[in-house]
Amino acid sequence: MKIKAAVAYAGETGFRYEDVELEDPRPNEILVEIEGVGLCHTDLVVRSGEASFPFPFPAVLGHEGSGIVHAVGKDVTKVKPGDHIVMTFRSCETCDRCHSHDPSYCRTMPQLNFAGAVMMAPPRSPIAQALSERTSLASRPLRPMLLPMKAML
Repeated sequence: MKIKAAVAYAGETGFRYEDVELEDPRPNEILVEIEGVGLCHTDLVVRSGEASFPFPFPAVLGHEGSGIVHAVGKDVTKVKPGDHIVMTFRSCETCDRCHSHDPSYCRTMPQLNFAGAVMMAPPRSPIAQALSERTSLASRPLRPMLLPMKAML
């Protein structure tokens, strides 16, 4: 499906708002129509190329947002189309950092958050979806449905 996304390119300081193709939700994912988004310091560090880990470009960043569930994968049971949700990064909830109420420094954060949907921008070049499964800087990002949070509306 064609969506709009703020795409970051290596060596550029801003984002390009452009059309990209997004694959359908996988069995454990949901498709969310974005209504509100946050831009985190982590997004800006990754975009600048100064992250402490290698990151592929071009990329669609973002991991803070809210929206309405548009579609669900076949294994999703906790939300349905039309539900309002909030989104953030995933954490394991079991490591020492999670137990000390610091999930943003979860020991498994990279493994849980850096492998998401594949988006394609013309002419069919891969775009990494970054903080991948968590992207919110697209009009309809895919989200994994392991620890969903319903918005308090």
